[in-house]
Amino acid sequence: MIRRGLDSSPLMMVVRSCLFTNLRSRLMDSVLLLKVNLLSIRLSLITMEDPRLLV
Repeated sequence: MIRRGLDSSPLMMVVRSCLFTNLRSRLMDSVLLLKVNLLSIRLSLITMEDPRLLV
């Protein structure tokens, strides 16, 4: 009951939206970094298997 009152207060909504936006942007950064890392790993694996592909 008290918790619902806290959650619906404008301040908490603002704080939560700020946190969520920050979290989401950091998550996107992490996902982007992960994709880049996976891509480089995949490239290195491919070149290890067949070095001619690099040329």
